[in-house]
Parts: sequence; C-alpha cells; structure tokens
Amino acid sequence: MSVTAPSTIGETLRGLVRQALKLFGGVLALGFVALFSDDPLLTFFKMLSIAGTVLMLMSVALMLVTFRRARVLAPAALLTTLAVSLASTLISLWLGGGVVDPTRGMAALASGGLIGWAWASTMLLFVDEGVVRGRGTLWHLAIWAVTFAINQLAAVTGQGDPGIVQIVMLASAGIAAGHAVGLSLRIRSARALALHQEG
Repeated sequence: MSVTAPSTIGETLRGLVRQALKLFGGVLALGFVALFSDDPLLTFFKMLSIAGTVLMLMSVALMLVTFRRARVLAPAALLTTLAVSLASTLISLWLGGGVVDPTRGMAALASGGLIGWAWASTMLLFVDEGVVRGRGTLWHLAIWAVTFAINQLAAVTGQGDPGIVQIVMLASAGIAAGHAVGLSLRIRSARALALHQEG
C-alpha cells in the first residue's frame, strides 16, 4: 500500500488556512447569536470562554486517544507550522504592547527550546515504504501534559500581569521551535538510515 505524505508547504498552508477560516466562522457565529441577548458584548465573551474550554477539553481528549497512532511526518510541514506559530507569537507580543525584559525573554525562549527538543526525542520514528511515520510514547504524552498544564496555570495566574503572559508565550514559541527542529533532524536521519540500509 502506498502512502502519500503531506510534505509540501502548499498543502500545509492550505490546511492552516482551513483551520483559521473555521475558527473565524465560529467566532462570527457566536457574535451573531450574542446580538439577540440583553448584553451582546458580555454574552459574546461568555460564549467565547465556554467554547474555548470545550475546544481545550476536546484537544486533550484527542491527544489521549490518538498519541499512539502512527502519522506521516515531513520536515516541510513541521517548519511551515513553526513559521506560522512564531509569526502569530510576534504579532501577539506586538499587539500586547508590553516590553519583555531581554534576559527573562531569552531564558524563556531557550528553556522552551530545550523542552521542545527533549519532546521531539520521545517520539518513536519508523520508515514505512519510504515514508517516515511517528508514534507517540508515554514520555511524549507526559511532556505534553506538563507543558499544557504549565500554560494553563500561567494563563490563569497571570491574567493581571502582561509580563507573565508574554514570558509564557515566548516559552511556548521556544517549545514549538525546539520540537519542530529536533523532529525535522530526526526525520532526515531516519530517511538517510533507511536509504543506507536499502543500499
């Protein structure tokens, strides 16, 4: 059975655009429903909070159910997703208006990068008919759970402090970067090893 990997940047970008359009459509729908309430703005933010909680719980459930399922991995897709993530982080920092202390910011970015690199090393990789696939392990799930919990805790405790939120954003960007770069290098190594064994 042949498998086609979604390795092109175009395919990855189309997927990201579809996700963004779905999110935008959902926000518009909530706004439309809120117009029929006594306090549209308050109702909108309450519904947005509930929707965010539901989506968070769904993502947790999805991760728990699918983390051992093998999926196709491609460096182009990982790096494209990383670029979008870093761009959105920079935009959010700019819109936030706060100035992060350079030392704390670099420490958060570097710490996140090390965590992301370690996270990438926990995925089990194998080559199936020339396509690199990855399957999560218990360590992979554990690191994801810890970083997810820290993000949620920081979001709750740092609501009144933009500096904490920005530090968490930089750490998250570091995790994304370390994970994408580390996993991309492992994918290339797996391909090279498979080609060497075939030769």
